[in-house]
Amino acid sequence: QLEEAKEIEELLLLVKKDIIIHLGAIIEGILFYIAQEYMRNNKLTLEKSQNQEKQIHTISESEYIAFVQKKMKNIKLKDADFNTLICAFNDQRIIQDSLCDDLHAIRNFRNGIHLSKKILQDELFRSIDIHKEYMPLFNSILGDLKKLMQNG
Repeated sequence: QLEEAKEIEELLLLVKKDIIIHLGAIIEGILFYIAQEYMRNNKLTLEKSQNQEKQIHTISESEYIAFVQKKMKNIKLKDADFNTLICAFNDQRIIQDSLCDDLHAIRNFRNGIHLSKKILQDELFRSIDIHKEYMPLFNSILGDLKKLMQNG
């Protein structure tokens, strides 16, 4: 029976992991849809920074002084990622800082869980109550994104 209880616990942790990954993907998908509408109405542009570095003085083998030029390059929606969208919406003052922070929290949490090989053994992950800690944030974000869709 102890072995069966462990198997059930592991299965529930896998379900929790999948829920978090999929809820993050839903939010990302909605944000891409909203971005498409905003771009169609010329209310949003997407840019990515490109840094060009030129070494101007060598101090040692591992240290040097460089001139860095930052250029912004327009990109297409298909070339954007979740982070780029969040930053573009925030930089262009389409979303408030609080929503930006919430979106980054969801993105970071989802990515951390998705990319971690040992997440099921992580005590913090094991202790998370999705209904109390994740769903209110998810619902708040969905409400804010619904308002954005209405304004797009």
